[in-house]
Amino acid sequence: MRIHESDLTRSAAVEALERLKGMIERGSLGGEFKLGALNQSKIIHGHILLRQAQADRMEFGAESAESRDSVQVLCTWLSSEGFWYD
Repeated sequence: MRIHESDLTRSAAVEALERLKGMIERGSLGGEFKLGALNQSKIIHGHILLRQAQADRMEFGAESAESRDSVQVLCTWLSSEGFWYD
């Protein structure tokens, strides 16, 4: 199932971080927990890429090379890695 840009909110990233923290503290990273941990990592990674694209657009403008590059990185990530582990 595809990850959408709307899945990469700040609140989702904070929640994913807390879930990962709990998994690591419990030592629960095997089996189905492993897939859950990988999905939480994807939320955090995607959120960072999205924030970078938004920041570059605000700082440099939508038509700037910086903005185009960071949007391209986000879009490439979404198309190549933006899928949930089942």
